[in-house]
Amino acid sequence: MLSPGTIYDHKRSYHSGEKPFVCDICGSSFSTNPILKKHKINIHTEGRPFPCDQCQYGAKSLELLRRHKLVHSGEKKFQCDDCGACFPRAATLKEHVLIHKDIWPHHCQFCPKRFKNIRQLRRHEEVHLDQYKYQCKVCGKRMRQVGNLNTHMRTHNGEKPYACDKCGKRFAHNVTRKQHMESCFGNMDMLPSTQNLLPLPLPIGLQFPSSAIDCTGPPQHRF
Repeated sequence: MLSPGTIYDHKRSYHSGEKPFVCDICGSSFSTNPILKKHKINIHTEGRPFPCDQCQYGAKSLELLRRHKLVHSGEKKFQCDDCGACFPRAATLKEHVLIHKDIWPHHCQFCPKRFKNIRQLRRHEEVHLDQYKYQCKVCGKRMRQVGNLNTHMRTHNGEKPYACDKCGKRFAHNVTRKQHMESCFGNMDMLPSTQNLLPLPLPIGLQFPSSAIDCTGPPQHRF
């Protein structure tokens, strides 16, 4: 019988969408603490300090090493009910079962594509990583252009460089400011000329340090 705590974790993980456990390194959030711990091991642990004594493989944790050694033991106790294929790990069987179903649970963070298993997703995202060269040092999000990264940084530093000419209310994006001004002026013909829609200088205290922008790609030139 499942404990109340286990039932609560299950509901939070699969039904509520709540993600209270936040990674202190990159800011990613997760529904349970074990998932957060796995994230830190898989994403933020450098090197592979746990070598396999039967091959050249190195694992990031003892748990991953234990799973890997099942490959050498030849034991395959997890069987697919649909086709009879056997696997050494339950997780591998779980991925395999998706072949028989129209389920694509792994989403690419850069495009709408989905994949049946995490390995396919990672191979696919490597293509994007060559294109998204500008990375935010605060949350890790990547951009194609440095201008998009500068705009994204406003979500972290609170910068609002665009001000309404009528009421002075400030906005992070010019599009939002224009929508506000339509309601503020009531008539599109009454809006100020585009010369008045340039961003106002940001107070020095609100300026975000350039060190927060990670430009890992070659400089872009405009001709």
